[in-house]
Amino acid sequence: MRDATEGNDRFAEHWLRMNVAHSIEEATNVERTVRGAPWVNTLLANADGDTRYVDASPVPALSAQTVEAYRASLENTPDAPVFASLGLILLCGASS
Repeated sequence: MRDATEGNDRFAEHWLRMNVAHSIEEATNVERTVRGAPWVNTLLANADGDTRYVDASPVPALSAQTVEAYRASLENTPDAPVFASLGLILLCGASS
C-alpha cells in the first residue's frame, strides 16, 4: 500500500493557477488539466450564484478484482448505473 499522492509535483501549479482563475470555467480547466489537488474537495462559485463541486483527488490504481466487482455492480446495484451515467464511479466500501 502507498500514498495515492506520492510523487505529486503538480500541487503548487494547481494552487497558483486556481488563485488567478477569473471564472468557474478557468478553475474547472485547472482541475481537468493540472490535476494537482492532493486531498481536498473544491467548491467553485461566482457572483451570479453559479457553483461547481469538484473532488478531483487522486486514487490508487484499482485491482483487477475491484474493477470486476465494479463492472458487476453496474448490473446488480441500482445506483451504480445512475452514477455511471453522470461520469461517476460508485465503489463498495464495505471491505476497504
